[in-house]
Amino acid sequence: MATTARPLETFTLPNGTSLNTHAKGDCKGDHCAIHNPSDHHMVDWPQNWRDDIFVMERVCEHGIGHPDPDHISFDKRPDVKSHGCDGCCIYINPFIEDVIELMETYE
Repeated sequence: MATTARPLETFTLPNGTSLNTHAKGDCKGDHCAIHNPSDHHMVDWPQNWRDDIFVMERVCEHGIGHPDPDHISFDKRPDVKSHGCDGCCIYINPFIEDVIELMETYE
């Protein structure tokens, strides 16, 4: 029995890179790094597709690529989160930052 290939669509990243990707109707799960990003703390960072490792990244202000949380939520490869990290991808709740600052004033 022959299978029919699903149609692809072209998606252009802000840096001008064009990707052939799944159609919006074929998204898996609630969020998609391309069609329906979640409200994670990196959502406004520029996207970068790593063709060498097949990972969508978000690029922080320091130029470091961090795996997009919406990409790694469905990509279950064990090494997909591995990257040269400067710590920007770690989310710290602003409330926690306020508590830490308050605690430091009493040291």
